[in-house]
Amino acid sequence: MNKNNILTVCQFNKVNMVVNKQKQYCAKCSLKRGRGWTNKMISLFYPTPSLEVTNPHYATAPRMKLYKILEVERIEQTEPFKNYWNRIAHKREVARAMMT
Repeated sequence: MNKNNILTVCQFNKVNMVVNKQKQYCAKCSLKRGRGWTNKMISLFYPTPSLEVTNPHYATAPRMKLYKILEVERIEQTEPFKNYWNRIAHKREVARAMMT
């Protein structure tokens, strides 16, 4: 697959932004908020992002780290990830119980 088929560069508020036409990448914040990953999980299981792009909202902000969704899904199916996920899920439940 040609890279030009996946990504298109456009002008947005005078900042070059990568537009993902086919939703093949997700941002680090999407991994954390949308999929429940933590910074530790990202550093352990997917430490190097697939792509880094200029932040479309703030030109002086750090570059956005993008991760391939297919790779994220593959990682989530591995046994080490599932074990880690179950361990932190238990910790989250205990923390929620203590808050009530």
